[in-house]
Amino acid sequence: MAQGKVDAVVVGADRVVANGDTANKIGTYSHAVAAKHHNIPFFIAAPTTTLDAYLAVGDQIEIEQRPAEEITHFKGQRVVVQGIKVWNPCFDVTPGTLIEGIITEKGVVPRDAGTGRHQVAKFIAAQQQQQVNGHAEAGKQHVFQPNRQTLGSTAVHGSNKPTGMMVQVCYVPRMLGWLDTAADRQQNGTVNGSRTAAAGATAVGQ
Repeated sequence: MAQGKVDAVVVGADRVVANGDTANKIGTYSHAVAAKHHNIPFFIAAPTTTLDAYLAVGDQIEIEQRPAEEITHFKGQRVVVQGIKVWNPCFDVTPGTLIEGIITEKGVVPRDAGTGRHQVAKFIAAQQQQQVNGHAEAGKQHVFQPNRQTLGSTAVHGSNKPTGMMVQVCYVPRMLGWLDTAADRQQNGTVNGSRTAAAGATAVGQ
């Protein structure tokens, strides 16, 4: 970013609330702040199932705390003094004000022309209306409903897969028309830092 080699940053999301505040794996917020500092647009790319207009702001998102033993122990052995307190959140919340755009498989969530706020509720309502109109002739009323499950380690947005401790980050390289794929990284073993600032999965320790 500091060298001017990144055009945009794209990350995923586990929950996007009405004003665009977004919960994602711990470490996402720091990427957004860094992008803002360098005047680089920061995007969310996530399915519509992550949209939740029932929550007004990110502060209302319930954030799971991971077990303290993930910090205090290594291979079953305590590595810190007894009684130390641990704060080990699984997710952090990126303010919508740091997010340039929210991209879904149904399109980009619109923003208010005056305030610049992401209009998640308006976007959901439009999707619901499209589904109603599309199924009207067939006599169906299958309405789009965002998933509202609590962010957690066992069931996030309809999945039984545990949430990982990794934030997926894609840095779009400046002046380059490619992004290395997961297969490329697996084959090469490492990301070619001379060509991209970073790409793909960036591990964030807790």
